Amino acid sequence: MDKINLATQREMAMIAMLKGGSSINETVDIIHSLSVFHGDERQKSDIEKDALSYWELQMERSGDGQRRNLTDEIGDFVRLQDGTFCLQDIYSRLQLSTRNEKKNTHIIIKRLCDKGILEKDGSRSGYYRPVDAKDNVIDWRSADVTPLLVRFPLGVHEFVHVHKGNVIVIAGESNAGKTAYCLNMALRNSDKFRVKYMTSEMQDGAELRIRINEFKEPESEWDKIKFVFQTDKFPDKIDPDGLNIVDYLDEGSDGEAYKMQLRIKNIADKLKTGVAVIAIQKDRNKQLGYGGAGTLNRARVYLTLQRSGILTIEKAKIWRDKNDNPNGKFIKFKLAAGCRFINEAPWQNPIK
Repeated sequence: MDKINLATQREMAMIAMLKGGSSINETVDIIHSLSVFHGDERQKSDIEKDALSYWELQMERSGDGQRRNLTDEIGDFVRLQDGTFCLQDIYSRLQLSTRNEKKNTHIIIKRLCDKGILEKDGSRSGYYRPVDAKDNVIDWRSADVTPLLVRFPLGVHEFVHVHKGNVIVIAGESNAGKTAYCLNMALRNSDKFRVKYMTSEMQDGAELRIRINEFKEPESEWDKIKFVFQTDKFPDKIDPDGLNIVDYLDEGSDGEAYKMQLRIKNIADKLKTGVAVIAIQKDRNKQLGYGGAGTLNRARVYLTLQRSGILTIEKAKIWRDKNDNPNGKFIKFKLAAGCRFINEAPWQNPIK
């Protein structure tokens, strides 16, 4: 058979099988067997690349929002992974249950492997790990180790150091004082930093004005702070060299909470000499904020606020006193007039 005609027929058969619902693996096996029968020397790996390319092209042209969204969802999931994961992790996290969803997941993962973004983890079937091909060389000789003088309500700064490019996370229960804490940080640091306060709730300025009035400070003190309304795309608004306060970062539902880790990372990646203070919601029955342990990763300081009036240092990466570990320390407080944090007892070490 003429090689050109054979190639055309092979392509037509491949398209027909994929359109008919055959999987990539089924299609490749059959097309390869036919090619061998007709004396075609084309490698199976080349046939597989053609099949994947055709599937990806059809996905882009189909207008099928669910498929394209699945590609994005899996891409987001992969970017969050620091180590090995399995296909079942994807199914569970993204709540994929149908045969078609799982088949498409296999195809998307295969494509990511072909692009060098993922690779199979050893001999375990269905396990993968991200490929990190980029070297981020650290210029440790020129590093500035001078801590920044960031001041916290309730004296957290007496136990921790904050450095350039650091992220501070404040995970608080509903009505536990997150906004009051953030406004206090803005006011206490406006003399030393260029402060940008991004609020996702106080849009028209009325609530903000009410809260500012509670402090009974001269309006000129608040003029040093830039207040902006922002509900999404926070990385685009970050001042790389200023003190950025995000009040608050919300994923809206438990099913989307896994994205919180990536959103915090994206904000952190925008910093140069500046700092980001990020407030997130916390379930009263859980230790950490929405997104769980993943929200700890980029935070150098991680605080939690409870409605019962307890602030806890869940994570402090750099201690002010090397002989006094602040991790787990907590303090009981009262929020007076909606803005003043008052110690009700001295700082306490974690209960063992």
